[in-house]
Amino acid sequence: MNKDLLFHYTSPDGAIGIIKNECLWATDIRFLNDSEEFIHGCKLVKEIAAKIKSGEIDHGFNENFLEYLLSAIDSLVGGRDSSVTAYVISFSGQNDSLNQWRAYSGDSGYALGWNIDMLRRLAKFRGAKLVKCIYEEDEQRKFVRRIIKLVAHKIKNMEDDMWKGCISSYVIKYILQRFMPRLKNIAFMDEQEWRIVITRDEPIKFRSGRLGITPYVDFPISNDAPKPEINNIFSKHENTYMPSIVTIGPCENQRLATIGIEQLFSGTGKLLFKKNLSTIPYRHMRK
Repeated sequence: MNKDLLFHYTSPDGAIGIIKNECLWATDIRFLNDSEEFIHGCKLVKEIAAKIKSGEIDHGFNENFLEYLLSAIDSLVGGRDSSVTAYVISFSGQNDSLNQWRAYSGDSGYALGWNIDMLRRLAKFRGAKLVKCIYEEDEQRKFVRRIIKLVAHKIKNMEDDMWKGCISSYVIKYILQRFMPRLKNIAFMDEQEWRIVITRDEPIKFRSGRLGITPYVDFPISNDAPKPEINNIFSKHENTYMPSIVTIGPCENQRLATIGIEQLFSGTGKLLFKKNLSTIPYRHMRK
């Protein structure tokens, strides 16, 4: 599979919404299929911060800073602070993953493909960021140490008075929500996940989900953003940021599923340059 492509797995209803409305949904990270994801990153920060504080790891940090950091982490992990979160859209470097089909497509589904550079430019235009998830524990720990140093640098010049804790806590949580979504349990490494992470204020909407009422924000993929300069077939797309390649997932009748997605694209005046069929037998969708 082309390493320049990323795929968003979705159900038929999801594909209809994305193509017709020219919009993806970014879900509150706490409501993803693996609800422990954000907590996993926060716990890792807490573990390393505690080692720094105990002297197990050499540091030059102020004790108050470490107290602020640990307090902020406890607040986020314990669910006492719901004012700061991140919204994410998940993509995979794989276009035909059994685990992804099982998680997102139901009895049938589609993997919508975009060029990485397109997504990166669009995310930047929307005030978001496209990031690659980190799975290896050693790499995660190195990454977390860099985050802690970054947070410390952000607050080192603040006065140590009564309002410092409030400001420090906000800065800490802001940086954590920008970087924690990159950390995933190594058990999910085969997903090869990338994410668009949104942290700025956006109108929050709600949908029904596995965990109940699920907050999300819209992420438009319409062509009001500057068109990227990418010299390949995708640059010919009339509406640059629409998916241009689709994998039709395992289902009872892939021929009809293909006809459906083709007519969805043509019926909404959009071009579908390439399509692939999943090679995973439909019977394997049954766990």
